[in-house]
Amino acid sequence: MAVLWNDNLIGWLHASIGDRWNAYACGPRVGDPGRPIGRFTKEEAVRRIALEAGWHETE
Repeated sequence: MAVLWNDNLIGWLHASIGDRWNAYACGPRVGDPGRPIGRFTKEEAVRRIALEAGWHETE
């Protein structure tokens, strides 16, 4: 599942075991597969990807 912010790919996630998802933050280069940032619930995975991309929770 892709995670987009302002139409830019900032990360992606895929299902793991149970309600856990593997989260990846994309790098600045096009085609960068991203780096793993952990395994979380789906909502937390999206939040963590957004935080890695520079999103602030007060926005």
